[in-house]
Amino acid sequence: MNKLLSLTVAAFAAVAATAQAPSCNGTAPAGSLTTLFGGGVYLGATSATVGFNQMFDLVSNADLTINQIDLHFYDNGAPATNPVLVGLTTAVEFWTCPTASAGNETNQAAWTLQGTGTVTIQANGTHSPAVFTPFQLPAGSYGAVVHVAPVFEPVSALNVGAHPLYTNPASTPGTATVYQDQYLTLTARGFQGTAWTGIPALRVWNGQIYYQPSANAGYTTAFGAGCYSRPQSFYEYQTGPGGGLSTTYDLSNTTLSLINLGNNYLVAPGGSTFIPPVSAALTTVGATLDDDITAPLALPFTFNYPGGSTTQVIASTNGHVFLGTSTATFGPYTFSAFFSDVPRLAAAWSDLDMTNQGSMHFDVDPSNQFVTISWVNAAEWDPNAGPGLGGNTFQIVMWANGNVDYVYQNVSVWNSPLVIGFGRGNGTADPGSVDISALGAFQSGDGRVPPVLGMNPRPVAGNTMNFITTGIDAATTIFGVYAISFGGSAGTSLSIYGMPGCSQYVSLPAVTTFAAVQPNGTMSTPLSIPNDPSYNGVNLFCQAAPLTPGLNLANVITSNGLCVHIGLQ
Repeated sequence: MNKLLSLTVAAFAAVAATAQAPSCNGTAPAGSLTTLFGGGVYLGATSATVGFNQMFDLVSNADLTINQIDLHFYDNGAPATNPVLVGLTTAVEFWTCPTASAGNETNQAAWTLQGTGTVTIQANGTHSPAVFTPFQLPAGSYGAVVHVAPVFEPVSALNVGAHPLYTNPASTPGTATVYQDQYLTLTARGFQGTAWTGIPALRVWNGQIYYQPSANAGYTTAFGAGCYSRPQSFYEYQTGPGGGLSTTYDLSNTTLSLINLGNNYLVAPGGSTFIPPVSAALTTVGATLDDDITAPLALPFTFNYPGGSTTQVIASTNGHVFLGTSTATFGPYTFSAFFSDVPRLAAAWSDLDMTNQGSMHFDVDPSNQFVTISWVNAAEWDPNAGPGLGGNTFQIVMWANGNVDYVYQNVSVWNSPLVIGFGRGNGTADPGSVDISALGAFQSGDGRVPPVLGMNPRPVAGNTMNFITTGIDAATTIFGVYAISFGGSAGTSLSIYGMPGCSQYVSLPAVTTFAAVQPNGTMSTPLSIPNDPSYNGVNLFCQAAPLTPGLNLANVITSNGLCVHIGLQ
């Protein structure tokens, strides 16, 4: 590494590591690459004769041993047309072809069987583990297929096709969704309901690949947390008692007000009352009133919310409103979308079903000062194929000044999760559930995110890597500092140096170097490792410290720590 200056901020120069030091000694830990288990759509027609294929492209930059791949199924009797296969097993196979799957989709002769195993089917929303006899996947680029054989269903004594869940791409149509970690890059392709037949349409495979890197693989391990994390989202998450019982939500017959402060909300009990809707019941794009959404609804004003604005909303049958355009339709089973999809207002996000009971309405105030989105007598979906459970009546009032009221009459929860709050979406952090009624009045976060330190590519002898810091606050001056050491700290508080909530993760002495902060909120510095096998297994520790005024007295914030284990591959 290049030692530019032996100078760092005062806190790094003054604090010695006293906590137990982290370590990344030894071979790389086992890892996994996951897409998302959001579901949303299931493959309805699968072969009971040859089974189906789940296809994607895979690039590995190290030799890996794969021992398990988790899958996602919709075979627990809902909808009733699908068989109940939960707990049953069937054979799975992992196939590869050179470079990529394109052009080889229907030519099974171009593919090589790499591994076999058995999958145990679980209910939707949970992982179905396919345990393989461990097999090697050398570094390289591949087309990949997880083939699932038909399932023997003991009641009918017949083989049936299982039904995988997938998610429609959230990116631009025609653009494949990509997932990656420090070893693997997965590019989604799609499904063949009858194995080796037809060209798959682009879909997001719901899966998780578990692997063990080779003994000489270099790797990095992030530890600790940077300062400061203040997510704008807030929410309360609870689940129903099940067993034919229900719980009445404690905000029933009250109002919750979200007062827009610019970068965050002041959340407090409110005084608004329910305004009976006068509009006709809304229809949905899927022509159902179960797990569906409306067409965009035009607002008579620009509605500002923490982090953005919109002139239209989309109402979901499941008790929430998208603040913009979203392809999502499914309800409580995709809670992670609260932080990954477009922003949303969730008055009572649950698995509501108005097929037999209930309606949604959109009303505009004659003076264009507010709009109301109402759910009236909306039942919760009944997993036993009944007409619905209970009846929920509530309303979202969106004001022209950016304020929001959640006005509740009766809200009950039976089996489904219930989520109340504001989801900032767009890849923001999860602040954790709170008890809204117990807090009284509180403020959500202002959207601050800590700088995140990583490395790309992995640390391999003979290569040049880059320490890369992302998420640097826009107020940061033109540079920051990297501290690099042969020792690490589990976290020493820097509060006495005017940096409350920040921690030091490298031990002293440390080499320090300055780096310019780019307009996109990143900074980086290179690390060149000689092509010498004696570097195999050497550990380094690094931390970044952007000079950011206004967030603490020191005008410095810190990143997470990063342990770097140098390898030969």
